[in-house]
Amino acid sequence: MEAWSLDAPPGPRAFSGGGDVERVVAAVQSLSLPIASRKALVEALVARGLSMPLAQWMTTILAALAGDGDGAAGFVWKFELGAIPEMLASFGALDLWPWLEAYERRTPRVVLVRAGKGARYGDDELARARRVEERGFVTFLTLADAGHSLHTDHPAGLLSMFLEHTK
Repeated sequence: MEAWSLDAPPGPRAFSGGGDVERVVAAVQSLSLPIASRKALVEALVARGLSMPLAQWMTTILAALAGDGDGAAGFVWKFELGAIPEMLASFGALDLWPWLEAYERRTPRVVLVRAGKGARYGDDELARARRVEERGFVTFLTLADAGHSLHTDHPAGLLSMFLEHTK
């Protein structure tokens, strides 16, 4: 059993303006739903500055509205858009460093993955991650050619990393 954290450092953080998460949330909040098609969503999100792979991934969290038999009457989000700020605040307040620094179990194995082109891990967090890895209970990896959205920036690299470290 393993727990993987993908470019989400274990320490607390504030989500306020300018970051990847905020950019995605702003783009999503600017849309009028329902939207006619998944293709229309991709076009709208790309027009708002999101990458094509990220915009395409966002189509996986749409729900089809019941149509008239000829197809969907449009698409809406599967999640409650208004709950995002509260969820981000709750996530940002979480500090798992004390838990990781005291962690002395072999299962579940904890794997922290950092985006090599990302800025989520500051110098202090990089040092802490390396210290917990040295103790042998946590693995700390870097996916060099990816930004924060590892799964869309470098899916093949993430899959390769996962396969290599889950043997």
